[in-house]
Amino acid sequence: MLTAACTVSVMNSTSYPAKHVLPSSHWGLGRLAALVVTTALVTLAGVGVATATTPDLLAVACPSATQCTAIDSQGQEFTFNPQSSGRPAPVSVGASWIKGDIACPSTTQCTAIGGSEEVTFNPAAPASSVAVPVDTTGLLSVSCPTTSQCTAVNRGQEVTFTIAAPGAATPASVDTRPMSGVSCPSATQCTGVDDAGNEVTFNPQSPGTPTPLKIEKDAKFTAVSCPAETQCTALGNGTEVTFSPQSPGTPTPVSVEGSSLACPSTSQCTAIDGTGEVTFNPQSPGTPTSATIDPGMVLAGVSCPSATQCTAVDMDRVLTFNPVEPGTPVPVALIVPPPPAPAEISPPAITGGTVPGMTLTETHAAWRNNPTEFAYRWVRCDVNGASCVTAPNSTSSQTYTLVAADAASTIRVVETAGNAGGSGAATSAATGVVAAAPLPVAAAEVPSVAGSAARVPVTCNGAIGTGCSITVTLTATERLAHGRVVAVTASRGRSQGATRPVTLGMATTTVPGGQTTVVTVALNTAGLHLLKARHTLSAELQVAQTVSPGHSTVLFSHTVAFKATAKHKHKKRKHKRRRKRKRKG
Repeated sequence: MLTAACTVSVMNSTSYPAKHVLPSSHWGLGRLAALVVTTALVTLAGVGVATATTPDLLAVACPSATQCTAIDSQGQEFTFNPQSSGRPAPVSVGASWIKGDIACPSTTQCTAIGGSEEVTFNPAAPASSVAVPVDTTGLLSVSCPTTSQCTAVNRGQEVTFTIAAPGAATPASVDTRPMSGVSCPSATQCTGVDDAGNEVTFNPQSPGTPTPLKIEKDAKFTAVSCPAETQCTALGNGTEVTFSPQSPGTPTPVSVEGSSLACPSTSQCTAIDGTGEVTFNPQSPGTPTSATIDPGMVLAGVSCPSATQCTAVDMDRVLTFNPVEPGTPVPVALIVPPPPAPAEISPPAITGGTVPGMTLTETHAAWRNNPTEFAYRWVRCDVNGASCVTAPNSTSSQTYTLVAADAASTIRVVETAGNAGGSGAATSAATGVVAAAPLPVAAAEVPSVAGSAARVPVTCNGAIGTGCSITVTLTATERLAHGRVVAVTASRGRSQGATRPVTLGMATTTVPGGQTTVVTVALNTAGLHLLKARHTLSAELQVAQTVSPGHSTVLFSHTVAFKATAKHKHKKRKHKRRRKRKRKG
């Protein structure tokens, strides 16, 4: 739902690059090498435009050659067949994440982490998932060796949780440095790496106090993959280190550029780095060669369900390739960038007279980029069209009825247009100065009385095209109680002599513009009772016009006199004679 923008003053134009790509060293995480922030503040005709933020893919996991699931920075998951070029529909499974990771131990279960939460879902029915807090410091990586257990790491801690009851997990300190990756080849063994060249191996079911071991003095590890309990490969700062987590010793580093890593077997690993991939045998890496597979983009994560197939993600696309012969894979867009926000071509216009009681009508602005929804806000401004404030009776519609309080002001309308890419606002020119309220209706002559009804001719100004909504009332300044007219006393909480009006009759009608209608208002029950009791009755006849919902203006008032008919008088005298005979008897 759109809300009309509030500003109508001129702003200074400020523009930003559409995307800022932060280097991987900023985060120290290969999966987060591309943090893309889409930010724009566009100035159109003096009104700011809100632009939608494009989410970015963070990580991917492929439990089989025909199924992968990726997550993005807005907490959405995308499950797709990497061998097909179709585009899946995103499903929200968590909150917005700056950092995130995913592990899928089977085709029917994935666990994603982001911030302090984990969310486990079935990729076939992800909408039923519920995010559960399992940490307080920010999770960075996750590994799930079975469908019932996962281990995530953060800045020096591991947190192992069961899928059935993740909220019961307790974080345990296993390192003194921020841990950027974790891999668990079994339910009783996990290996994490940190930004100081250390690896730390522990039993996630009973972590105790493991000792981090330095395996590369100059490396800031960003990823680790353990295809077996006896072999892990860590990656960072242009170096890969393959070691036995049970007895790491002093492994020999090998130059391999990469920031994210997947090892489908003990004899093959694939690393991604910026625009390329590097596939090597970790037991005998030699001098691996990088192959460019995503020119012009930044790869953020990779998963290899087999030795002949890997799937990588960049900011908004996936690429599936054979790591042995990568060739030139064709990227498939998962995230469709939103369309540009509506941009004003010409401002809205206002038509209608500038007299209280008249209605102003807004005509749409002309827009680029196909807006799909609109909102409106009417503002009251000074005589120069400046210093505008929202009109008290403004509604989000294309019409506005002028009221007496608009006199000596000008009126403008702010139209906000929106689509999936954001919203823009455009402001009309100011109307002419609203005139002081003329008498839009007038009594053609003084009212006349016929029996127990008053008649008043009412004329509606011809300029009021919608007609005049008229209310005619008869009131008396006496109080009716239990069928008698009584004086108002101080004992009833009012000062001596105070009165309140008693309505003796009311009639409402609409008089067409430029026409005269005789409005008849008859005495109600109270009025008839008073007339019967008094023979004569004076009342104030008041003509009012509704100028806006809940607001009316009194146009005319006149005192009218009612007289009881002869029949009423005869009955009164007969009643008195009967009472007099009773007293004598």
